Amino acid sequence: MLHLRGLFIDEDPDCFDTKDFVRRPEEIDEPIFSMMYLQGGVKNGRLEGKWIPPGPSSTNGVLLWPEDFEYFLQQRENLLRNMNQAYEI
Repeated sequence: MLHLRGLFIDEDPDCFDTKDFVRRPEEIDEPIFSMMYLQGGVKNGRLEGKWIPPGPSSTNGVLLWPEDFEYFLQQRENLLRNMNQAYEI
């Protein structure tokens, strides 16, 4: 999972110089979370592979703003609560 700071969200790239720009703190959209698959793994407690992101693809990662991330956390809690209730005698 990555924590990102949105410098330009849904803005026309022709409206700014990509080599020389400054954003005021109030213009930065954050936090944004992203989860992605990396090429690599863990074997016997050690990192294995290069741990690099795969090539560009629409299925490599997702951007989650706080309210979206909160939804998934709530769903996780609901699932865990239901699992625990299923095992209670």
